[in-house]
Amino acid sequence: LARQEELEALSSSDPLTGLLNRRSFLNELERRFSRRGGWRGGAALFFIDLDNFKAVNDRHGHQRGDVVLATVARILRDQIRSRDLAARLGGDEFALFIEDITPAAARQKGQDLLKAARELAPFSAAPDHPLGLSIGAAFCWPDDDGDAAALIERADQAMYAVKHRGKGGVEVDVSETAEVSKTAEKETAS
Repeated sequence: LARQEELEALSSSDPLTGLLNRRSFLNELERRFSRRGGWRGGAALFFIDLDNFKAVNDRHGHQRGDVVLATVARILRDQIRSRDLAARLGGDEFALFIEDITPAAARQKGQDLLKAARELAPFSAAPDHPLGLSIGAAFCWPDDDGDAAALIERADQAMYAVKHRGKGGVEVDVSETAEVSKTAEKETAS
């Protein structure tokens, strides 16, 4: 039984970082999304791409690149709760899924991740190619339309918007329902 559990853990995690692998992350995301009526708040899916990582591998070798990937994994683990999901999707792409969060908290989480990623600077291949993160997030409420695939697409597009603007930033795609709730919160507070 212990060996079976060990094999299951190995098949669900990325061997380098210890984070969930793509398949396991997507399966768990689907499972959690299907029970979203039980969320106490909203949720955010973060897609995170490492900026200028290829230059590290090209200049310093893949062993140094592996150290960078393991460092990113630790940064991500340090920024989430034990019930949140963290994954290495492949290469230098990572993801987080955080339930019970507000749009403002999702934006702040993105900023916190950028701040934490400053520790990657010493691993950069060159000053003009600093290591950093491009972060795209998609926020949703439990009653929003759409499915997990739509949330993934929104997070992916938000991340590419950051890349197109020049890297090293955060873009949070907030659904129309979330924007309406945010406006209502401001009006109630006034």
